[in-house]
Amino acid sequence: IEFFLISVMAIFQKNVLIQKGIAVVFASEKITFLIWVMSYPALITAKRIFLYMRKRRTVCLWYNGGYVEFYAMYDSGNLLMHSGKPVLITVWDTVSGLVGCKNYAQFLSETENKTGFKSVSGEGEMPFIKPEKCLINSVEKDIYVGVIENNLFGSYTAIVGDV
Repeated sequence: IEFFLISVMAIFQKNVLIQKGIAVVFASEKITFLIWVMSYPALITAKRIFLYMRKRRTVCLWYNGGYVEFYAMYDSGNLLMHSGKPVLITVWDTVSGLVGCKNYAQFLSETENKTGFKSVSGEGEMPFIKPEKCLINSVEKDIYVGVIENNLFGSYTAIVGDV
């Protein structure tokens, strides 16, 4: 916050004193108001970026001799467990290069490790893979990966809960 204030003050060639978290601006009321108006959008943008980064998790998966890295959205409502372990849910396109199947239908039919599911978007069967290694934000996790056919997460390709 201080950076934005000091930057704007430099533009107007005004002085500011920051002491114990309080900024004292040596300028007229009009200039002070203008500085506040110019700084506000930058502060809102910084807050949005911070909140976005707090939800994002970097995931690295090793499976079947292959490797993939992607981003997952943290979702505290993802409570899915499989064989006593938490489940990261991802879309087919993310792991298709690791499983050795031509398409999702083949993967679904050839995978024995699956379960039925119901969600807001519908219901069906979800196949699972057990990665050889999984890092979430650089911390190794013992999880299963549930694979769905379609992208349901906006710009994300996966969701992960508390693991």
